[in-house]
Amino acid sequence: LATVWGVEAKRIHSIGSGIDELFSDASNTELAPTPPGNFVLSVGRSDPRKQTRKLISSFSRLSPEERSALRLVIVCRLDNDTRNSWLKHAQDCGLPSDQLILTGVISDKELRDLYSSCAVFVDTSLYEGFGLPAAEAIACGALAITSNSSSFPEVIG
Repeated sequence: LATVWGVEAKRIHSIGSGIDELFSDASNTELAPTPPGNFVLSVGRSDPRKQTRKLISSFSRLSPEERSALRLVIVCRLDNDTRNSWLKHAQDCGLPSDQLILTGVISDKELRDLYSSCAVFVDTSLYEGFGLPAAEAIACGALAITSNSSSFPEVIG
């Protein structure tokens, strides 16, 4: 690239792509295979493109019998206003307070453990640059449901 673009080699830096081996290293003995857990997992942001309110609404529309054994766990950095808004939205949708868990920020190891033990991972985003959380979830053995937009068809298949 330095020759083609006429840029000094010392100014060129390679940036890797893909998922961290923490999420994909099959030889990692800390991650014991576990049966699917009783929760639906989503990793998001308060950004409207993530459609988290729609995810909460959709989860609330499961029958009480289907929902009784499940929780919706959303991993996301949240400010208090957004947290309260989502909790109020869940309440307005008739979702019992114990069926929505907003974790806030967690470590990568904790995230890996959630990916590996969820019943299903869901990403409802309208557009993504790559779709890293869905790729990480799949690498950890999770079943994944994504929207059929942006990079998801290419990255997830």
